[in-house]
Amino acid sequence: MSQIGFELNCQSWRLKSMRPQELLDLTGMVAIVTGAGDGIGAGCAEILAAAGAQTLD
Repeated sequence: MSQIGFELNCQSWRLKSMRPQELLDLTGMVAIVTGAGDGIGAGCAEILAAAGAQTLD
């Protein structure tokens, strides 16, 4: 069995100052979020929409 290794330089990641658009680009994709009416689901739907995903109302 082979192993795949990788190295991650944590200092290069500045997640606190990054916007969703900088993390991933979902332009042209559709996001389906169950429970998007309120709470965590609503927050997830907002972030996916900010990243460019199409959401349905």
